[in-house]
Amino acid sequence: MAGTKLSQLAALVNGSCRAEEDVLIERVAPASSAGRGDITFVNESRYLASASASNASAVIVREPDAEGLPMPALIHPNPYLAYALIAQHFNPRPRPPAGIADSAVVAPTAVVDPTASVGPLCSIGANAKIGANTVIHGQCSVAEGVAIGSNCTISARVVIERDCQLGRDVVIQAGAIIGSDGFGFAPSENGWEAIPQIGRVCIGDGVHIGANTCIDRGALEDTVIEDGVILDNLIQVAHNVRIGKHTAIAGKVGIAGSTIIGAHCTIGGMCKLTGHLSIPDGTHLAADTLVSGTIKKAGAYAGSIPYDKIESWRKNAVRFKQLDTMWKRLKRAETELDALRTALQDDND
Repeated sequence: MAGTKLSQLAALVNGSCRAEEDVLIERVAPASSAGRGDITFVNESRYLASASASNASAVIVREPDAEGLPMPALIHPNPYLAYALIAQHFNPRPRPPAGIADSAVVAPTAVVDPTASVGPLCSIGANAKIGANTVIHGQCSVAEGVAIGSNCTISARVVIERDCQLGRDVVIQAGAIIGSDGFGFAPSENGWEAIPQIGRVCIGDGVHIGANTCIDRGALEDTVIEDGVILDNLIQVAHNVRIGKHTAIAGKVGIAGSTIIGAHCTIGGMCKLTGHLSIPDGTHLAADTLVSGTIKKAGAYAGSIPYDKIESWRKNAVRFKQLDTMWKRLKRAETELDALRTALQDDND
């Protein structure tokens, strides 16, 4: 992409400029390697010296950090967001031409919008619908009855099982599986009987799903991923889970069945949610947190107890929550004991 004037970038992100010259910007770069034609950003004031010493043509900063900069500044209240938008501007997602590859197999009853792109060796099932400007890359499998909205990007080797629904502007990275059967089995004398998983996966608008993430279809009701959710790589979302709007979940998280996660939550990597529980809007879980019951009040939570025999583990889990109260009682007892010792010493004297 050809260069863009700093003033134009400022308008793009609803920012402003402080510059004697309207410099031409060609790309984004970190301060450590930025050179002529590059724009970098400072999201925290402690990195301001590094940006000032760089060879960048411009820097994105907050208003208070713009004073004294040796290069032009793009001023924005959220430099990281401005950087993201400018990076998108200079790095648009590559798009193949519209049409259906010769090696793709498309059922006669499937409806593919003329502006959509279906890549080599794809399979599009009966009655599937592919929306306008959607790109489906090579070797994807879209089963019967699937509906994919407009402007979606489905990377290579993604599997979307029957009747699943995707909204607009959904991005799914390579190898993800949407709508496989949930882990539902009934015990019997002879082992296990599979329970038909007759729900769907319903994905809202603007959802991003990482590579090799698996989202199971519902057992009776649907598994639902609401608008604006972002899921990292290698996440397991079990049947009947519901994830609220704009929640972000990092890699290797396991979410067991029928878990309800609220909107605007953040869940760190390798968290474990044991199922049939709920998490309120605005809750934040630190990495590797184990959640084994409903969280009733939004907040920031952390912690994981090592395994033990389950009877002992349950007792210790309860006592662990009482540690703060027990510590306060112990401190009070120590204070009272010290006072008693002092009184006895005075009597002896």
